Amino acid sequence: MSLNKQDDSATPLETLRKLDKTSFQSEASRISALNEARALVRRLEQPWERMYDIAWTYPAFIASFRVAQDLNIFSQLTSAPQSSSQLAEKVGADPVLLRRLLRVLVKEHIIAESPEESDAYLETEMSRALKDPEGVIAGLDVYYLAGMQQEKRLPEYLREFEYGNPGDGEKPPWKWIEGIPEYEGNRWSWMRTRPEHQRKFNQFLAAVRKDSVAWTELYEVEKVVQGWDGESVILVDIGGGNGRDVGNLAKAIEGKWPSAKVVLQERKEVIDGLKESAEQLHPQIELMPHNFFESNPTKGAKVYFMHAIIHDWAENKAREILARVREAMKPGYSRLLLFDRVVPERATDWDARTAALDINMMCNYASLERTEVQWRALIESAGLKYLGYGKVPGPSSFIEAEL
Repeated sequence: MSLNKQDDSATPLETLRKLDKTSFQSEASRISALNEARALVRRLEQPWERMYDIAWTYPAFIASFRVAQDLNIFSQLTSAPQSSSQLAEKVGADPVLLRRLLRVLVKEHIIAESPEESDAYLETEMSRALKDPEGVIAGLDVYYLAGMQQEKRLPEYLREFEYGNPGDGEKPPWKWIEGIPEYEGNRWSWMRTRPEHQRKFNQFLAAVRKDSVAWTELYEVEKVVQGWDGESVILVDIGGGNGRDVGNLAKAIEGKWPSAKVVLQERKEVIDGLKESAEQLHPQIELMPHNFFESNPTKGAKVYFMHAIIHDWAENKAREILARVREAMKPGYSRLLLFDRVVPERATDWDARTAALDINMMCNYASLERTEVQWRALIESAGLKYLGYGKVPGPSSFIEAEL
């Protein structure tokens, strides 16, 4: 449907204004609409508008957002309108300055302005989420702690090293960016020496994953149990973090398979922390300290599971991790199940976040987001038989292999 010059506010625009998250029957439909909306913006804007935003709009937005966080503005907003003067008095800021910052946040739909009056500000779904200091607002801290530096210095790094593709897990770009090229550890060990950085990263990751669908709702639990001998460990979650995934499995099998045991393997300090936690551990879960570069102590389990582990590692290190799993597997019985991203061959079919994540993986770990061809090659190079993958709603897929 075309719009003529006399009627540029006709039905299509009215329809767009009425759309929100509740307009779609499924998460897949919502994501498709979101991608189409982003593509529409790109089709409508002029090249100079795009570059203007990159040069001036986005930096001003991020800076305004950060100041609002520092002032704890989001905790002050409610469903009742408040003026910039009222808010300024609460947070201890100049009202003229605050009004200028709030305008930016209104235009970026972080907060809202009352439809009845100017300079009267309201909370939104977004700003309500930002009230939780342990929630998604940690993403802003992650940007200032790491993203901003990488954004600035990654082009310098690539120029310095003549635009070779980073693939050495011992020498990822972030070490050069941080000015510690001789550091012998990896990104994870380095973050452990910076507790605030690690806390914010973990906090943001947990907030992002909090509302994600449990993997056991995307993958048939019966397939995990299928062929189980009734004696072996039914699943080993390697590098399973705080146990969310293995906890979901334990809940899913407790009624039908109450004797099945699942094992959560993580670094010793993580396991010690979980043991000290007040949260009750599911009785079918066993906690086990383990370094996945070393021989796996749990031999002959039915399933060895890893969620978003391999994408953190360059080819040589990823191969080493998989080889240690292979050594623990029982031929004709054990299976490897990876819950990770399988990216399309065509750039057109990638979503923007995954494309950006691939650059993030390159910068921090000299790793990558892999296509099916790359996954197959990696798995087979570790001495395993690639069985295929299944796409599910969301960014990830289930990749399967056996001996």
